[in-house]
Amino acid sequence: MALPFGWNLSPWTFTKLLRPLIAALRSPHLTELPATYLIRPLRAITASIYLDDLLVLLRRSDHGPTVMAAVRELYTALGLSIKLSKSVLDPVPRLMHLGVVLDIPRKLLSLPETKRHRISQLTKSLLAAALTPRNRRCVSRRVLASAVGYFQSCCPCLPFGRFYLTRLYDSLGSGTDFDRLVRLSARAISDLRGYWARLHDHTTDRPWGHPVRTTVLCTDSCTAGWGGWVSLPSGIMRLR
Repeated sequence: MALPFGWNLSPWTFTKLLRPLIAALRSPHLTELPATYLIRPLRAITASIYLDDLLVLLRRSDHGPTVMAAVRELYTALGLSIKLSKSVLDPVPRLMHLGVVLDIPRKLLSLPETKRHRISQLTKSLLAAALTPRNRRCVSRRVLASAVGYFQSCCPCLPFGRFYLTRLYDSLGSGTDFDRLVRLSARAISDLRGYWARLHDHTTDRPWGHPVRTTVLCTDSCTAGWGGWVSLPSGIMRLR
């Protein structure tokens, strides 16, 4: 029995099938598994999985051999194979995972240079097509959808990336005919020129995890104006 790659429910089905595996690895009470799975003092394996890509995080590098032995033993018991040529079995501080670079010591997600170059190419191609006088800011919906999808995949490393995608999504519309032309708005052209084409001027690193909260800003607005207050460690400041 196998899952066909072309079936749109294959990723969902495969993810559901692996839920017991990831639950077993994460569980702090591993009484159902052999004693080798109980990694003291961790008490459980910290892991993240997306389809068949498994990421294991360690508090100490010397836990690596024990943790990997447990993971490989569980995979073997379930009849799952590990492609060693695509795996990193020794603890490393920096790792490429799902298209981004994980910097564990600095707790940063970074966009690799290859993706930054690809974003630059897609942006130049869109601008060249849209700004041709005879096109009148029109581009292929298929080409725009492909570029927007790629930009979206890079947004985890771009703190303001999703903000600059809004006008592009508006121009893309909700139509399903990808062979038609769509018109880019002036704001969409501005976002392509000012942000996506100048990505080298913006940070492509983003902290992962839960940042420490130092300041709380609460705002409200109405037709009469805008106001709010800022909560600082030294007190509360009112804004009007």
